[in-house]
Amino acid sequence: MPDKAPSDAQVLHFAAQGYTAHDIAQRLGVEDAAVHNAVARIKRRLKARDLHHAVQIHQTRKETPDA
Repeated sequence: MPDKAPSDAQVLHFAAQGYTAHDIAQRLGVEDAAVHNAVARIKRRLKARDLHHAVQIHQTRKETPDA
């Protein structure tokens, strides 16, 4: 598999649809470790407990218009 990192948006998109990290890696053609690294980055950035929580935060922020 190519050595590339999935974008946060890609990971959040597939996670919101219920895909596991392994499934996301397969769909994007990357190593599982690349998705796990992206999940860790997303969790840090959003201060989320886990990926499901990160998806919830992300979806809430998308729905909230900027002031």
